[in-house]
Amino acid sequence: MSNPTDNIRSHNPVSIRFSQAHDLGLPAWPCSTFPKPQRRCTLTAILCTTTYAPSPEDPRFLQALKTCDEARDQHLRLICVDGSPEAIAPEIRSLLEVHGAWVFSQKERGMGASRRETLRHALAISTNDVIVWLEPEKYPIVSLLQPAIDMVRYGGYDLVVPRRRNLDGYPVYQQLSELRANWELGDITGRHDLDLMIGPRVFSRRAATLFESYVGATPETDRWEILFIPVLWAIHHGMKTGSCLVNYVHPPEQTAAEEGDAEMDRKRDVQRINLIASMLTVAEQLKRSGEKIKI
Repeated sequence: MSNPTDNIRSHNPVSIRFSQAHDLGLPAWPCSTFPKPQRRCTLTAILCTTTYAPSPEDPRFLQALKTCDEARDQHLRLICVDGSPEAIAPEIRSLLEVHGAWVFSQKERGMGASRRETLRHALAISTNDVIVWLEPEKYPIVSLLQPAIDMVRYGGYDLVVPRRRNLDGYPVYQQLSELRANWELGDITGRHDLDLMIGPRVFSRRAATLFESYVGATPETDRWEILFIPVLWAIHHGMKTGSCLVNYVHPPEQTAAEEGDAEMDRKRDVQRINLIASMLTVAEQLKRSGEKIKI
């Protein structure tokens, strides 16, 4: 299998966009807080995320803007692929840029597709060894990422998953759901030290390329799975994988909005059940084949 980044380097609209702006003397980076680079990002790590906002007042979108602010304060570049409705997208993307994000419109529909796109952009524009995926609403995690970044940058790790001390401050049902999911996932991966339900992943370029290569066989397996199935691949392939303890505190506004929300609780059940089923299927396939994943 060829390296997924080969085509990106040879035919990459992101590079073309930057090059044209540079040649014309235009600011290719939307936020003046950061110096304009000559070619590519040279910060210690690059963050990537996705957004979908029905309005500028959407609570999760307001949290996403806080994530942008935190990234800017930590001198970390944030790449965002936005799939907001066409009518509101220009305003949403403009606000993200004002808060320091480098924003790209989502080209292919779907959760898995948006995450592949943001990883692809990060791989294409960054010369760094560290790429971080995070959910847009989890702004408190940004200032806690440096130890995990250092594990990849200096410790030879390919994948680091931040690990919460506890789930205090989360909605009660979410606490129970994620504790159960993490235990089940630990049984499948053999790694109970990995807090896979936290969300963020810290990658080497090699691991980011592996995760970006995941495409679910059906729409039902191309949602959250992109952040989970490749964990099995990475472990099976012998990539150095670890965890890093963080004092993460969940956004209180998110907890207030979701506590007691029956529909949100139902979605958590669907996510957990589908993820565990997909992980068990892939784990069994890897066990039978005994082959290494080609990356």
